[in-house]
Amino acid sequence: MIKHILIIVLSAFFVSITQIDQAYGKYASIVIDAKSGKTLHEINADTKNYPASLTKMMTLYLLFEALDKGKIKYESYFLVSKRASRRPASKLGLKAKEKISVRNCILALVVKSANDVATVVAENLAGTEKGFARMMTKKARQLGMKNSYFKNASGLPNKGQLSTARDLSLMARALIKNFPQYYSFFSIRGFSFKGKKYKNHNKFLNKYSGADGIKTGYIHSSGYNLAASALKNGKRLIAVVTGSKTAKQRDRHVATLLNKSFKKILPKNPEVPKKRQLKLSTKPTIKSDGNWEIQVGAFKTFTTAHKTATKAKKQISSINKKANIFIEPVVKESKTFYRAKIRTLSKIGAIRSCKKLKKSNFRCVYSQIKK
Repeated sequence: MIKHILIIVLSAFFVSITQIDQAYGKYASIVIDAKSGKTLHEINADTKNYPASLTKMMTLYLLFEALDKGKIKYESYFLVSKRASRRPASKLGLKAKEKISVRNCILALVVKSANDVATVVAENLAGTEKGFARMMTKKARQLGMKNSYFKNASGLPNKGQLSTARDLSLMARALIKNFPQYYSFFSIRGFSFKGKKYKNHNKFLNKYSGADGIKTGYIHSSGYNLAASALKNGKRLIAVVTGSKTAKQRDRHVATLLNKSFKKILPKNPEVPKKRQLKLSTKPTIKSDGNWEIQVGAFKTFTTAHKTATKAKKQISSINKKANIFIEPVVKESKTFYRAKIRTLSKIGAIRSCKKLKKSNFRCVYSQIKK
């Protein structure tokens, strides 16, 4: 009798252990070079897993695309449906029939990872969340994400919502490459909504030097996931880890993977530029492969900042052909203003650009991009 009871207890124990192990997605990781797309590290990179809130990278991609195509404006407002208001946490607590600006949608998705906001975005861009999920999957294929399937805009549990570490790294790379003017949102540490302050869920931003994005994710079925990007000495890497047992374990592991990968691509003994290399060149074009930027103003709206940066870029096109517009949102005392910047410049290019812009009555300051 005692032996029989013992067998039952042990069986129940091992079943429970098995269920716990199966509750978490399989471990997978990948590190890629953001510029070339070259894979520097991979383990189980094509194993399908639940992406959890990493899903919101695709939601944001489609939102940025709509902004870029002029389908919506940054100052536009989205209507909240009853269905959206009933989404489970994490959420802002939106109420049916209220409105939320596109600006606050972006901040809420990045910082708070708000599920109610994800549904709001989906419904306002596609009519229904199911329709938006089809758009997400279609876009995934266009970006080369062969093993990703989306059923909702938030990453809430759904057996059909699957992705891989490789696909998620492609998603992060596409955001950085195709929308550099919006990427800086992923480095914002917090924002305020209706008088309440929210801190970014992505603690990795404060733990790793050079980290400036991108998104965390967690549901019980997936474990703790992270897509991270960091910039060092002008080189950007993207790392994705899924299936970690704790957030701290995940962050430590991503840091280790990035450190090892940076060692592979960064020179062991970087040369110190000679003084003569910093002299102004007489050539009309300067290589724009450096890590310097210029700022041509700070504005109350994203639109004004972007227009100003676009005009400034045209003025210096003969000097820096490959320069990129970069709008940096800064939140202070619940207010947001936007720094109009132009990046991917050499130091000489930044100096000459400011010199030329000032002659055209632009305000201009140059600085090295902080790592």
